[in-house]
Amino acid sequence: MSDDQIKSALKNAITETLENLAFIQLIEIEGPRLSDLGTDFLQDMLSVYLPMKHEYGILVMSASGGILKETACNIFALDPGAEPGEDIIKDTLAEILNTVSGQFMRLITPGDQFYELGLPVIGAFNLNGSNGAEVKCAFETESGDRLLISYIKISDSSNQ
Repeated sequence: MSDDQIKSALKNAITETLENLAFIQLIEIEGPRLSDLGTDFLQDMLSVYLPMKHEYGILVMSASGGILKETACNIFALDPGAEPGEDIIKDTLAEILNTVSGQFMRLITPGDQFYELGLPVIGAFNLNGSNGAEVKCAFETESGDRLLISYIKISDSSNQ
């Protein structure tokens, strides 16, 4: 699968998830950089596996606090001015990435093959030395909050 096809699948998965799950419209922006998020952001990482082909990848999502708060309020039917707690924000981030990952993998996995999702891990990640092919997408909401998502494809070296 080409990088353009992977990027298209990644864009579709994230935009459909946030539109359908949280009623948030995303606008794609150029130049996806972590520094675009400022200091108020969280990261989440999840591994995805294509066991039939012995390949796996990593999805990393970084989202500003504003988009996570808005998503949490919409998902949990909180008042728009509510301040969701840290646990709710982390649960929201993990749920978004889990849902995006499932949609993304359905789009890139042939129908006759299976895929697996790992568990979301919230933290700070520096994957610059991963040696995998990386596809990045960046988005912004109407209020200027930002979200970055990356897919890093890594082949199993024992199969090469």
